[in-house]
Amino acid sequence: MVKFGENVFNADVEENKEYYLNNQLCDCLACKNYYAVISRSYPKLASFLREFGVDATRPDELSWVGESFSQHTVFYEAMYTVKGYPLKGDISQLGREKINIDNADIYFGECDFPNNRNTKCFGIHIAVILNWEQEESYDDWFCNNQKGIMNRIFRKGT
Repeated sequence: MVKFGENVFNADVEENKEYYLNNQLCDCLACKNYYAVISRSYPKLASFLREFGVDATRPDELSWVGESFSQHTVFYEAMYTVKGYPLKGDISQLGREKINIDNADIYFGECDFPNNRNTKCFGIHIAVILNWEQEESYDDWFCNNQKGIMNRIFRKGT
C-alpha cells in the first residue's frame, strides 16, 4: 500500500519495478535529457514514484511542451502507468486535484497508456521544467530540429 495525505493506493510494487526495467524508451536528444536529469533535479518526486515501483527515468509517455531559450530549460509532461488501484478515493476525483512535490505538479488519472497491461491500472502524470544538460547545443538542437510542440504545430510554410 502507498499512502500520501488522505489517499491510499494498492500498487503492485514488484510488478511495476519489473515493468519499468523493460519498458522501451525514445532515443531523441530531448528525451535523453529528461532521463539523465529528472531524478537529480527532482529527488523527492523520484522517491515518491519509487513507492509505487515506478522508475522516474523511464516514463511510459514523454512530451516536451516548450523551451526557454534564455534559460536553456525544457518543459516536459510525463506519464507513468501503475498497476494497482486506489483503496481510498476515486481516480476520477483524484484526477481533478494535483499535488506538488519538489515544485513538480502531479496528477492522478485513468490509465491512458496501459501498454499491454490487462489489469487494473492508473496513471501518474507529472509536469516539470529541466535544465538542458546534453553535449549538443540547446539552441542548435531545438532550432535545427524544430522539435518543440509549438514548432511542430505551427511549422513555417505549412
